[in-house]
Amino acid sequence: IFLNDEKKEVILHRPLLDGDVGQTFELSQLGINIIKLLIDGIDKEKLITSLNLHTQTEIDELNDILELLINERYVGKEFESVPLEYKELDEVYGRLIPMWGELESEGVNRFQIQKSVMNKKVGIIGCGTIGMGIISKLITVGINKFVLVDHDVVSRTNLTRQSAFTLKDIGKPKVDVAKKFIMDRIEQPIIDTYCKQIRNSKDLLGFEDVDMIVVASDDLKVDKIIQAYGNKNRIPLSFPGGYMGATGKIFSIVIPGLTHDYNCMMNS
Repeated sequence: IFLNDEKKEVILHRPLLDGDVGQTFELSQLGINIIKLLIDGIDKEKLITSLNLHTQTEIDELNDILELLINERYVGKEFESVPLEYKELDEVYGRLIPMWGELESEGVNRFQIQKSVMNKKVGIIGCGTIGMGIISKLITVGINKFVLVDHDVVSRTNLTRQSAFTLKDIGKPKVDVAKKFIMDRIEQPIIDTYCKQIRNSKDLLGFEDVDMIVVASDDLKVDKIIQAYGNKNRIPLSFPGGYMGATGKIFSIVIPGLTHDYNCMMNS
């Protein structure tokens, strides 16, 4: 929710569904005050008390705004209060959880989605600039189970492209540095590391039970090995890595049996 106080308008934007386009609504001063209070975080009872409404017109305007926000899932059904069983989860991920409201369905709420995300295990092949960037994002959503593979060590040039590396890390295996980075930021991580180069499917020992493999390497041969492994084991794949100069690749997630595969996208 983006509030433009000067123009007296609000933009409702759900990136997972809307892309770069949101919905824009003009607001009265009361509407602006309502949005400000909601953005700051407030339950319904306190919202009504804070607004100090005097007329039926004001009450109707409040109800219309709340109905729109609830129906569009910008405000969840738990707007009245966070269920007791999710209080601890909300204290840590309260700023993130509303995003999952876009994916709620009958019988599955946003808190359950957050818990499901936190139970996932992700394999990362390539712990350099791209791989570390992805790791830093994954741990912020609560993922704490990783399989990390990289045969390289941190070099001085890595420091110019990745803030997670420091001068003290130069010469250390990237998987070890990545593991420490994760352990310093989340509780009870489960991390398997392999300092090796992927040459064939036998080098993928340890990936059997991952929920996704992120291929953040710059080797097309590795891409093809992972694609074959993912197809065989029905594991979703992401290919964000690999660049030279200004050339790189960013593919949509490959889900074996449901989407186009790596070869199809490379040859299109």
